[in-house]
Amino acid sequence: MRLILCVAIVPLVVLGACSSDKLDCDEGSHEMDGECWPNEAADTGTGTGTGAAPFFVTTMVHMEGGHIDDVDPDAFAAHLAMLRHGMSVADEYEAKLTIESELPFATAVTESGETILTDALAGGHGVGTHCDVGYPDPPASLIQFAALLEERKTLMDNLVGPENNRGCSGAGSSADWAQALIAAGFVYVDGLVSIHYLSMPPSARPDLSWTDEWIRSSGAFHDPAPYELEVRTHPFMVADAMDFLPDQDGTLLISSGGTWALHQQAEGYSCSDCAFDTDDATAAIASIEAALAVHDPTRVGKISFHIHVGDLAAEHAEALRAFFEAVDVLVTDGRVAWATQGEVYDAFVAR
Repeated sequence: MRLILCVAIVPLVVLGACSSDKLDCDEGSHEMDGECWPNEAADTGTGTGTGAAPFFVTTMVHMEGGHIDDVDPDAFAAHLAMLRHGMSVADEYEAKLTIESELPFATAVTESGETILTDALAGGHGVGTHCDVGYPDPPASLIQFAALLEERKTLMDNLVGPENNRGCSGAGSSADWAQALIAAGFVYVDGLVSIHYLSMPPSARPDLSWTDEWIRSSGAFHDPAPYELEVRTHPFMVADAMDFLPDQDGTLLISSGGTWALHQQAEGYSCSDCAFDTDDATAAIASIEAALAVHDPTRVGKISFHIHVGDLAAEHAEALRAFFEAVDVLVTDGRVAWATQGEVYDAFVAR
């Protein structure tokens, strides 16, 4: 924010800029700091632009840090079969999956020469990095944090190219996760949860009851973040992890759109062993409708469904098809569009 001091000897034209009356700017500009700025210059990290902005339905398939693909060939083969089945079903509806991998699966792909990730890209799906670092214990320094993130990014970069691996899911921490992600070379982060509030002072959290202890010990630690649906529906840029407010000089896109995992849509996060079934598909559409109700048509909007890799298996084909079919109705009506996580970033910066 530019600070303008008004004193008696300043010409009247400057005093006018300090007036509390809002300037009447023309259609191609916005009022900011007492001046009219062109729309592209007045953007404050929110991606506001002219014309209708899209609303995207996205997915995240996390190949977790706790998986054992790098040491268990059978587990790796099972995951490959799940991913290929899930992509095959998605392709029937021109839906898009984004596969985001931690070290075990990416290592197994590297060592085996498997083409699953490049095949995904060739089929119009997305690829990214999954970052199970930063929690529960923060790295000793920001440099160490960035190095851990960069290790994961580099492994995925070598598999699919850095141009196809621009974002990370996760990385929540009491350390400044945004600056660490930027230092590691990421341009967007998705999969944000309440853990990401640990880096923020109490004043930047939903309310004062959100203490570090409560976030860590309650079932809320994995709830979607930012907390407010309207805020997490619209991506925005940040320069640090001190709050969930847009920064004009931000270089990391907060690309949340978070909701419950797909298999928890009908029951909510409190259900840890829910079966993935057609009821979840129905509930997922309700989640989309809720996000559409708060979507600002001048800003890119999104919702993001975390799909457990096991829910892509053949035995869940009926529930998967029910989900994709239900979303397809909204796509046909022109209300939503499918996108990979990377395509959301591209749409945002294109505004």
